Amino acid sequence: MNLPANLILDLANDVGLLALVAISYGGLRRARLPGSAQAAILGLIFGAAAIATMLHASVPLPGIMIDARIIVVALAAAFGGPLTAAITAAAAGLYRISLGGAGAGLGLAVLGFGVVAGLLWRHYWRRRGHASLASLVFLGLTISCQALLLLLLPIQASATTISLSVVAIMVACVLATLLLGALMRREDRLIAREESLLLDAFTDPLTGLANRRAFDQRLEEWTTGHPLQPFALMMIDVDHFKAINDRFGHDCGDRALAAVGDVLKRLEGEKDIVARYGGEEFAVLLWNCDLPAAMRRAEHLRRLIAAKHFGEIDDAAPLTVSIGVSQTDRCGSPGSVRRDADAALYRAKAAGRNCVVAARKPRTIRSHDGAVTPPSDPVAAWAEMSQRPAGELRREPRQLAL
Repeated sequence: MNLPANLILDLANDVGLLALVAISYGGLRRARLPGSAQAAILGLIFGAAAIATMLHASVPLPGIMIDARIIVVALAAAFGGPLTAAITAAAAGLYRISLGGAGAGLGLAVLGFGVVAGLLWRHYWRRRGHASLASLVFLGLTISCQALLLLLLPIQASATTISLSVVAIMVACVLATLLLGALMRREDRLIAREESLLLDAFTDPLTGLANRRAFDQRLEEWTTGHPLQPFALMMIDVDHFKAINDRFGHDCGDRALAAVGDVLKRLEGEKDIVARYGGEEFAVLLWNCDLPAAMRRAEHLRRLIAAKHFGEIDDAAPLTVSIGVSQTDRCGSPGSVRRDADAALYRAKAAGRNCVVAARKPRTIRSHDGAVTPPSDPVAAWAEMSQRPAGELRREPRQLAL
């Protein structure tokens, strides 16, 4: 069999191997591992594939190997990034050095060229969202330039045979890069679509906050976690929202809800979750937060919303919210934590709205003579104080008998 035919057959075998790499790429991307861990594992997969291509490389001269390793390295850089490319090139380079031969240095240079070509393609096309098939052809043409090295080697063959071999390598590089790049590009697009659908499923379209489904899922995780961490829950309701819709229209009501959502987003911590629970009701989960701290944050939130300008609504009356706050314990359940916050919210509305109320179970206090004293209820005091102007609030929430 002549040299061009041998090269085509060997590169065709490599394409079948690399198709498996493209499938592995999609599976690893869906695993949702941390970025560096994913890049490292992907580098090991591509590195193993590069080594596999060298196991049955064409050897036109002693020490000179022709295989698909540059395609592997270039695609690793293009779709995996610098860390993936470095690990792939290191694995392939160490194996090539171990094989030795006069062409070892040239083989390392080819690997470096593949890394640079892949990273440049990633920077100019993939990161800008223009990873088209035409750009993959350009990448294939770029790395296929390695075939021109055959013209410089003292191969004992006719000029026609060498020229056909160069053309065969260049065509194989372009087709393999186009095929495998298209498979990996397709995986990227499918994953992006899946992530978009997942985001839509757990996001409220009006406010951009998490929706009730996402909230319920996180609440379930937090209440069943081991070890269980304390957290607080705020249930927030926009006061007299139906009257706002009736008087100013639903568009105005939607803008008001979106504005309230913006205020809530600014107060969201790294592990907290803010959700639109439904209608004009919002819910906030505060990670590792006790009740007094949650009450302070709720009061701060109430004041921010009461002070915010909401356009035509403020011409009639300021937009305000009522907030009920509860805290979990080790015996809590998703339902009980939510019911406690709902009960506190109901009491906040009954106390006149525009206030913050804590959920507390009444405790009976017995005196020395056995008489029963009704429990103290901080709700009325808190509701009255939270409605005063900011300058009149003299005591901090932690000073109240919560």
